[in-house]
Amino acid sequence: MEKADQANPPKEASKHLVLVQLTRAGDLVQTLQAAREVKLERPNIVLTLVARKHYCTGLKFLLESTFDHIIAIDTPSLFSSNLESAIQGIESIIKQVSRVPVSAVVNLSYCKPSRYLTGLIPSKHKLGPWIGSDNQENITDKWSQLLYTTVTQGPLNPFHLVDLFRLILGVKPKPAPKTIKPTAKKNWIVVHPFASAARKKWKTHKWSEILYKLSKDHEAFTIFVVGAPNEAKLAQ
Repeated sequence: MEKADQANPPKEASKHLVLVQLTRAGDLVQTLQAAREVKLERPNIVLTLVARKHYCTGLKFLLESTFDHIIAIDTPSLFSSNLESAIQGIESIIKQVSRVPVSAVVNLSYCKPSRYLTGLIPSKHKLGPWIGSDNQENITDKWSQLLYTTVTQGPLNPFHLVDLFRLILGVKPKPAPKTIKPTAKKNWIVVHPFASAARKKWKTHKWSEILYKLSKDHEAFTIFVVGAPNEAKLAQ
């Protein structure tokens, strides 16, 4: 198999950039932050997000502000039937992604399904981890190598993931501005109080105190509590 060309950064692939993010809601928000800066630098680029329906549905109102296309994968349905149906479902996903020729695909999640999926999407440029038809792991860009070897392998993370996502996506580093340029804002406050492991979670009564104070201090704002469907009872 001829491996995808990794010589050029994603800025060379300026027409259609596909971001694969199959992990949780918090990772989707971090991906969104990095994608916004890509859009600011290259406003004509088409951005497609491939994410799990389980996590991206509740964040759709935010994701649609940056991504031109959102492909939501219903993973339980995809793999609940026989192998033939699963293969057909994956082929359908690939066709949706490739309706517009893909300039570059970037995997910002590090689970094995995302690696296989990234390997299947036809694109000259591939960044982040992906598995080819030879069943070999590939991580050829330096920032993804750094992220995989130092950040995702343990509980201590000295890096800000959004900063690393920006670097993987080829966003030019900028000095911190002395003043923040005002932007159009909506009266929304979005809170994501959940985590993938109990050791990462803050106590429910603490979040209740925070939400109560936010509602009192910002009465003109609408507060959204976002999370997965199985976290809906906790949100209430």
